[in-house]
Amino acid sequence: MLKHFTVLFLLSAALSALPAIVFPQMIYDTLLLSELEILATKTNYDQTIRRTTLDSTVKKLYTHNNIGEILGVYTPVYVKNYGRGALATVSFRGTGASHTQVYWDDFLINSPMLGQVDFSQIPGLFVEEVELYYGGGSLIKAGGALGGGVSLNNDDGFSNTPMVCLQQAIGNFGFLSTTAGVNLGNEKFRSTTRFSRESARNDFNYLNTALQPAAEITQQNAAYRNTGFTQQFSFKPNPRHVLSISTWSQWNERDIPPLMTNLESGNKLIETQSDIFSRNTLSWIYQAGRTRLQLKGAWFYSDMHYVLGNEDEHNASRDTTVDSRNRTNTISTRFIFEHVFPSGISLTSGMDIDLQSVNSNNYAGVKRRNTAGLYAMAVKEFRSRLKISALIRTAWVDRDFLPVMPQLGMNLRITRSEQLFLRWSVSRNYHLPTLNDLYWNPGGNEELRPERGLETEGGLNFTKSIRPNIKLESDLSVFASWIDDWILWIPSEHAYWSPENIEKVYARGIEASLGFSGTINRLSYRFMGQYAWTRTTNEAMYITDGADRGDQLAYIPMHAGNGFLLLTYQGFTMNWTLNYVGSRSTTQNPGVGYAALPAYLLNDLVLGKKFSWQRNVLELRVVARNIFDTQYQAILWRPMPGRNYEIVVRYELNHRRK
Repeated sequence: MLKHFTVLFLLSAALSALPAIVFPQMIYDTLLLSELEILATKTNYDQTIRRTTLDSTVKKLYTHNNIGEILGVYTPVYVKNYGRGALATVSFRGTGASHTQVYWDDFLINSPMLGQVDFSQIPGLFVEEVELYYGGGSLIKAGGALGGGVSLNNDDGFSNTPMVCLQQAIGNFGFLSTTAGVNLGNEKFRSTTRFSRESARNDFNYLNTALQPAAEITQQNAAYRNTGFTQQFSFKPNPRHVLSISTWSQWNERDIPPLMTNLESGNKLIETQSDIFSRNTLSWIYQAGRTRLQLKGAWFYSDMHYVLGNEDEHNASRDTTVDSRNRTNTISTRFIFEHVFPSGISLTSGMDIDLQSVNSNNYAGVKRRNTAGLYAMAVKEFRSRLKISALIRTAWVDRDFLPVMPQLGMNLRITRSEQLFLRWSVSRNYHLPTLNDLYWNPGGNEELRPERGLETEGGLNFTKSIRPNIKLESDLSVFASWIDDWILWIPSEHAYWSPENIEKVYARGIEASLGFSGTINRLSYRFMGQYAWTRTTNEAMYITDGADRGDQLAYIPMHAGNGFLLLTYQGFTMNWTLNYVGSRSTTQNPGVGYAALPAYLLNDLVLGKKFSWQRNVLELRVVARNIFDTQYQAILWRPMPGRNYEIVVRYELNHRRK
């Protein structure tokens, strides 16, 4: 472990230092415009696909939290959370976590082994913009996202971010979070550094209903420690060219607590996981008139060590049953070409290449996957009322070509006098089995077929300024997906789990949101409510294991919703959030085994005060989580904390302004 840590640190330091050697002169007080705060979710209503950007103001309230926690409160996606500091995955529109593709600086960061991303390991400070692509709209980024995609973006380093940002948070159960950011440079060269350290004991009390009789106990073996940093250097020799080099390295250690059903006296379960990863990118962007070129390269490395064992407290002995070591390497390139023709047609095309290798003691040797993709998208607007887009993508995987993945969309402004838009799209997509699906020992199935998805959606957007200082926003989306050969892990006859293809899965649903914002004298307010009804059922002709055709798949809530109210007045802030998750089945056979987990509603409250003088900003916040002390389980037999509190202190030193 120490050797890997040292190697990664030296590589990241060398990568970060390279531009500093070439461009050593720095000016620390650059001249920038005054700060602009966005008080609404960024949505382009004339899009042919549904794409939204997370509200920058509400995100700023939770920069000491991870991206998974933020998405769970403020977006309609379903976050499957095993507890603070534990695994958190994101699912769109009734699909699985592996059907969500996640991009950082246009590069896919999903694990080649699991096909997932742990959002608990993405500090909020490390990401400036979070974009959500729903359904087939994600094809512009990559293929394989049957549910949707999440794009984690940072700018080219020349934005008006604070020169220095320091933040300290402290809370119940030993929670500590320290973050820092430094942004230095001038109009030609910029250096952006971010650091995050988060830890907690997670030793909260909960009622263990698995015991007879039920008893209140303290959660054990649940501590975690995450430490990471990002470094970006950007060089802008003239307005047409930007060169950037970025690195994101992180060290994560977590103890995994036992299930509520596994607590036995005299025998202590030991389960730990440690992760190291380093993500490094190099990019060149050229912009001239109507043309934009991007050329990017990346190297990603990760090292994961998982241990499961038992410790006999009487004999002071330990028995290790699982010792899993996994290393992955990915080398990627991206080429993107964008041009707007005089006729008004905009063209975007590109090429992607990914070379992946995994060395795991759970595989029979090193496994590799090489992927190359080509895509092109054209968008044409007619008389400022109708916009039509067409996209086509193809991919070559190892020695096989995937079928063509097309997407067609339209957006119509219904009336000239009102901001009322109707959109519709249809797409086809393919998702490959993960390397664990194919090669995990025991259980891997090399005969698996790729998942094939056909998706369509329609939507109605409406926005209106009722008065100069009052704005109304609403969105209604209806979607349907037919997925053939859905991959599902089920118990096998050999006493271990193994993946199989389900003949057909049908996912459909409705997403609705309503929001309004405005000001009354010096009081600014913003309200947003979102609701999702999702039905995902097994429609195979022949179903085994006693399940019935039409059953809702496990851990997909039929009803979910959230909302928030944000008030600001002369530096004071109040933010109230609600998060509702409906009941979820915990098995593919609802008639046998465990009953469905009950629905739950969580309430959080943030109170804050901001003090400003000259270029300095000091902000104090108090966060109350689960204020009504709701007892709930997001995952079967995984307890969640009751009411708890955090205190946050944030300081910013801004650049000198004109």
